[in-house]
Amino acid sequence: MALSERTKPAPAVAGIATYLLGLVCVLLAERVFGTRPQWEYTLLIAGGLSLVVSTLLRFGYRSESSERVRIEFWMGWLTLGTLATVAFALLVQHQPEWFGMRADLPTEIVERKVGLLGVLWVAGLLFSVVPLLFAQAALYPMRNAPRPEARRIRSAAIAGLTLGVVALYGSLFVYSAGKVGVAADYSYFKTAKPSDSTRRIARGLKEPVRVVCLFPAISEVRREVERYLADASRGNPKLKVEFHDRLLEPKVAKEIRASQDGVVILARGEVHQTINVGVEPKNARTVLRNLDQEFQKNLLKLSRDAKVVYLTTGHGEVNERKGTEVTASGQGSQILKKLLEMQNFRLQDLGASQGLGHEVPRDADVVLVLGPTEPFSPEELATLDAYARQGGHLLLALDVDARVPSTRDFSPTATAVPRAVPSSSAQRAADTAAKVAAVVSGIATRGVGSNIDELAAIVGVGIQPGVLANDRIFAQRRFDKSDYTQLVTNRFSSHAAVSTLNRSNGNVVFFGAGALKKLQANDNAVAFVVHTMQGTYLDTNGNYDLDGNESRSSLELVAAVTRPVPGGERKADKPDTKARETRAIVIGDADVATDLVLMNAPANRLLLVDALRWLVGEESYSGEITSEEDVRIQHTKEKDVFWFYSIILGAPVLVLALGLYLVRRSRSNGGQA
Repeated sequence: MALSERTKPAPAVAGIATYLLGLVCVLLAERVFGTRPQWEYTLLIAGGLSLVVSTLLRFGYRSESSERVRIEFWMGWLTLGTLATVAFALLVQHQPEWFGMRADLPTEIVERKVGLLGVLWVAGLLFSVVPLLFAQAALYPMRNAPRPEARRIRSAAIAGLTLGVVALYGSLFVYSAGKVGVAADYSYFKTAKPSDSTRRIARGLKEPVRVVCLFPAISEVRREVERYLADASRGNPKLKVEFHDRLLEPKVAKEIRASQDGVVILARGEVHQTINVGVEPKNARTVLRNLDQEFQKNLLKLSRDAKVVYLTTGHGEVNERKGTEVTASGQGSQILKKLLEMQNFRLQDLGASQGLGHEVPRDADVVLVLGPTEPFSPEELATLDAYARQGGHLLLALDVDARVPSTRDFSPTATAVPRAVPSSSAQRAADTAAKVAAVVSGIATRGVGSNIDELAAIVGVGIQPGVLANDRIFAQRRFDKSDYTQLVTNRFSSHAAVSTLNRSNGNVVFFGAGALKKLQANDNAVAFVVHTMQGTYLDTNGNYDLDGNESRSSLELVAAVTRPVPGGERKADKPDTKARETRAIVIGDADVATDLVLMNAPANRLLLVDALRWLVGEESYSGEITSEEDVRIQHTKEKDVFWFYSIILGAPVLVLALGLYLVRRSRSNGGQA
């Protein structure tokens, strides 16, 4: 028997209360207590019962007013629609296989089905919840009226339904527009785009990599990350990208052990790499500008095992120089080490205590010799020679000034210091001839310099006596003749070791470089990959000028050396294996790897990274990393003086000239302007 109006709570209060209580319980069960099954199922049962009670209260209402009964009947259908939609959403969440989402289906098909089903239950909620709330709001002022106005309540429900349709249409339109893949960005701040190098690494994945992004559903940062990853994963089926809201999908967050929003997690099996981006645009801008760099670094860690790079020590190498003075002068190698670590190279020292005088460790992928200033012992040279002959990989960056004590100061804060000039030209010629003869004969004084000639000879490369200079094209730092040895060049071959430089046409900087040549009678294939600009000459007497027997020509700065290893041919039963060969890069200057140069010459970073990738056989990954980092504006005293006088004097002169022109024109026209 139905309750009378006098003994039953008014449905306007009881119905909406149980209705809202049911929705809140379901929301808490799925979005807050999803990782605690006991609480989840308890709240789901409570929410479902509340919605059922609310529906029965609507349909079971009896009143003498037929208008009131009709209103409650309409609202009962809306409540029933909400109940059915919630049941549908729970089935999609907990029983996806009922809707054809099998585990063997491709990720793209599953995501498409999940998106379609999600649109259906969201539309169901919009078309039932919003009209009901609007109708309830219109009914509330008339809850005690004997005859409420059904037309007003019906109009409110229709307005709520219209608003739900508009919201759904707008959401679908924005979603569809986001899937087009075409965007124009005119803002000052931009997110880095995937580089060709990153795409090649993604295409070369041997195992699938899952990229899980945790961001709120409405987030400006999420849109930027989504755009980058959509571009990076296009055409790469093994790079699977997922976006989740951590608070709305706690199960996913628990699965990948994530405790905060604004992170991109790359996972291959149980191995995870995390990029902390952030959710606030102001705080995330720095990461987004260098997102390609961060993503490539972490992707490399998952795509292959770390390559081991040994840096020789004990001979005054660049990587040994430490201290505040070295940091201030930029002669350290901190930037290089960070650069190598970003490319998934693991750095180890190789000195006498690590066995350099006996054998190079078997796990060495590359051995780096960076600007030694003291000689290697015969045993150490023999070890490096044996390593090269067995198919080892060497990068030799050798300073020609290290042959003998250098009288030049290349620190950035140094001022021009007059060189000691011999008392007579005969004495100067005699000193120069003695130095050149010592270098050529290979008997440069040991203990006060480095035997760079013997190091280069291991791979069949020689270094000519003298320092390269160019009085036409050079980098200015001290504004004296010593700047002539600070070479700038953009002349590269088509060799794989400089493929990125060849495409980007960047300017590589060398400070006091030596000219390379191939030694006669050796079986190494030597390819010179970086050349000087035309007009460069070899300064053999140390006065920086072109004189004596010196002449202008194009000389060689970097050599790429290969030599097949006997017994290392490609195996017939494994046609995909590479033939083993010795590989070496010889650079006629060690300053290319110092912090000072790498900080101010991005092309030098490309030179070193491409060289190392070629050495380890990963030249297919070569490419420039994109970045939207602001380029630092550098001022020089001469430029500041130019702009100062241009503004102070040039602007008034232009105004005066314009005034004189207008006055003359006015007079020629009889006083009319």
